Amino acid sequence: MVPAFEAAVFSAKKGDIVGPIRTEYGFHIIQVQDVRGGKVPPLAEVRSKIEAQYGRQMAQKKYAEAADGFSNMVYENSSSLDPVIKKYNLKPHVAAEDENLGEPETVYLTKAEKLDSNTFLDSFVLIIIATGIGTYITNAFAKIDITLPVYIGGMIVALIIRNVADAMGRELPLKAIDVAGNTSLNIFLGIALMTLKLWQLAELALPIVVILAVQTLLMYLFASFVVFRVMGADYEAAVMTAAFCGFGMGATPNAMANMLTIKNQYGPAPKAFFVVPLVGGMFIDFTNSTILTIFTNLVS
Repeated sequence: MVPAFEAAVFSAKKGDIVGPIRTEYGFHIIQVQDVRGGKVPPLAEVRSKIEAQYGRQMAQKKYAEAADGFSNMVYENSSSLDPVIKKYNLKPHVAAEDENLGEPETVYLTKAEKLDSNTFLDSFVLIIIATGIGTYITNAFAKIDITLPVYIGGMIVALIIRNVADAMGRELPLKAIDVAGNTSLNIFLGIALMTLKLWQLAELALPIVVILAVQTLLMYLFASFVVFRVMGADYEAAVMTAAFCGFGMGATPNAMANMLTIKNQYGPAPKAFFVVPLVGGMFIDFTNSTILTIFTNLVS
């Protein structure tokens, strides 16, 4: 009760009508229909109940604090649970024999989730097949005066392999392929940087810096005022905007790196991680190659 209401109620007698009383909730007219005296039990009678209630309240408070700290720590250390295990002294639970839980369940990983010598071998064989046959496809287009980036042929073959496997109900070693792809990308970048002759670009340093500065400014303005708002102006839009900046300043790997950085810091964005790889891995490359081919042929 608010003070004014409480004072009016307890100063009245049975049968009294009090009011109007003004409180922060409005005006009140109070009718006292009955007055009943309360008996205060001795502390000895209620001590155990008070202790039990207080214990429950403190346990709930401690549980809420621990759960909040646990969830925050898991979120902040998404790449490893070792800090959480050490802080909370977590141990595996071994069921007692009399719990009638039966035999422990064996967890089997699917081929798509495994990382072993067999899946790595399968992944590299599939990558070699896709790139090998893709080279012939690219050369075939070149013979009819259609110039395509060398990786487009491999992408076409990989697309066919994935869809045929899905249609036949065959599992592909997707996790191993992902690791193999990242490893190959790192090797490629390492070779590219080792063979880069920076001294040959010394005369172009100033123009390159100016171009990069202008490109960065344009990317920032377009991403902030167009892409973010068109995508919905929410968290998913922010992640896709970061991917767009990666595309604009580099390529699909840059876009994915930007998205992963935001995801690790602020949480998952399932829509963005579905749309961006699909667009960046297939639509953009095919569209860019078509546009570049058309304009190259027109200019030449």
